[in-house]
Amino acid sequence: MAGRSFKSLKWGHWLKWGAGLCVFLVVATLAMPKLLSSAYVKTRISEQLSAITGRPVELQGVSSVSLRPYLSVIYRDIRIADTTPGATEPLVHVEAMRAKLSVLSALWGGARLSEIHLIRPEFNFKIDRAGKANFNLIGGPLAERLALPPGADIPNLSLGTITLEDAHLVLEDARGGENIGKGGSSLPSIDATGVSGSLKWPSVNGAAQISGRGIVRGELVALSATVEAPFALLRGGASELSLQTQSTIAQTSFEGALSLTEGTAEGQVSASVPTTARFLGWLGDPLSAAHLPGQMALEGQMSVVPGRVEFLNSTFTFNGHRATGRMLATQSEEGRLKLGGTLAFDALPLAPVDRLLAMGENPDADDGDLLGFDLDMRFSANQAGSAPFSVTNLAAAAFVRGAKASFDIGQAGLLGGTISGSVDLEKAMGSRRIAARLGLANVDLEQLSGLYGNPALRLSGAGQANFNLKASGQSLETYLRHLNGEVQIAATDGRVLGLNMDALARQADTGGIVQQADGETAFDDLELRIFVANGTAFFNQSRMDGADYKTKLGGRADVTTGSLALRGTVQFGETTDGEDGAKDPLPFFVGGSSRQPLIVPLRAPNKPPSPVQAKEEPEPATATQ
Repeated sequence: MAGRSFKSLKWGHWLKWGAGLCVFLVVATLAMPKLLSSAYVKTRISEQLSAITGRPVELQGVSSVSLRPYLSVIYRDIRIADTTPGATEPLVHVEAMRAKLSVLSALWGGARLSEIHLIRPEFNFKIDRAGKANFNLIGGPLAERLALPPGADIPNLSLGTITLEDAHLVLEDARGGENIGKGGSSLPSIDATGVSGSLKWPSVNGAAQISGRGIVRGELVALSATVEAPFALLRGGASELSLQTQSTIAQTSFEGALSLTEGTAEGQVSASVPTTARFLGWLGDPLSAAHLPGQMALEGQMSVVPGRVEFLNSTFTFNGHRATGRMLATQSEEGRLKLGGTLAFDALPLAPVDRLLAMGENPDADDGDLLGFDLDMRFSANQAGSAPFSVTNLAAAAFVRGAKASFDIGQAGLLGGTISGSVDLEKAMGSRRIAARLGLANVDLEQLSGLYGNPALRLSGAGQANFNLKASGQSLETYLRHLNGEVQIAATDGRVLGLNMDALARQADTGGIVQQADGETAFDDLELRIFVANGTAFFNQSRMDGADYKTKLGGRADVTTGSLALRGTVQFGETTDGEDGAKDPLPFFVGGSSRQPLIVPLRAPNKPPSPVQAKEEPEPATATQ
């Protein structure tokens, strides 16, 4: 009986305490809005925000408390001061802030924030010419931990989550980002609107997750990232980073290590730019897209140090054409962007000749860069070219610096043979100057002849050719009119299409005066030596020998119009220097044009019989009977 009474008293004791606790919780919950909206709580929250940011925080607007879906307090018109001397506007102005509170802390009249939701905040971030930012941490528990010496134990600090809704972020960079690639050291200023996202960083020694999206310079950009050691990153160390961005102008991803203080990054990168011009325009046109591929992509290993970005063992795609190798981006002493490296293509489309020579370019345009950046690249390709040139097994190098460019061809297959040499290009005085030193070996001479329009007289067979030419201008006609240099062509066992040497001999014997280009003539040995001066080609010591003839050719031809004024001789049969049976050299003239040449024998090779031959001839019979 006594035992039952003791147990009843014990349970009754706990019931009283439980009932009292419930009453307290109900009363505290009902009183919580009044407690949290008090001046004391408002001051506590202001102090916490100030401790986090290290700057004065003002909660100027009205406040309210919500119990659903969780305990939270809402404040309006929050201003975080910009402590930069001379600053006239706040660093951050928030239209409204909803903060999630710790229930236990709130029950005892406290106000410890665990999540902060900022509604329509405006961030005014600036970086001056010296690189000093107005948003650096200058105080508070996080800044105090950041200031601890290396190797010191870092006391834990609970941070929580910050979310943004319809934020406006402005980053003004005075370090010259609009001239990136031409001396600038940063990206252009940023003005992002409609930004929504979150920063989840539960504790100072833990990982952080960032996600968000917004309109940046008219383009919707989404970002997500995981930083494994954000505190170490802020202290000047390195952290593993996973970063992805999505937009219509570019898609990128990075997996690797990053150091903000050292300005280094190393890891796997993937990027795709559907339209280069649109992407560069979004960046503020730091480079001209005129001489860049319309679409670009890369995937591989990236290494970044100050003033140097290198892609190793990477795959690049330019307008659908894949290349593998290495690419390096550096900055010259003059602050110009310089691209270098080695790339191997399967198929490489080369710039068309008219684009290379900028035909039709405004001659009054100011002299400037050919590309807008410098280039020092090595290329190889199984196939490369653009009309009318196509090469195979290309090994070449391209050098571009300012208004000068040089293309060195180690060796490549061309027209059934090989080509090597170099081409130099310079932009100056409103025009372009080009110099070519090319050697062709065992090439198809008929295809080579066809490169000069559609001449009626063409060489056929395999031969050698050497070109050492210079020209300047703004159009094909002006380039040809200012063409200077030398051309040498040599071949054996070939043919001349459009020339019938036997018909030429017959016309001379019968007194014919004109032969249209027709037929073909075989030759054993051919050598053309051509000197070019201001668009006029002079044939000097040119010859062609066959089994029963020898030809010499001289004269001139207009490279621009193709008009011909050539003179030569052809020696038929064995040369006997006046011995019996010998024929004198037949002089001939070639006029008309390269498309319609006219070959004119200058005299019939009728030679009166010699006295010896006349005596040996029988006298005609006479009638004596």
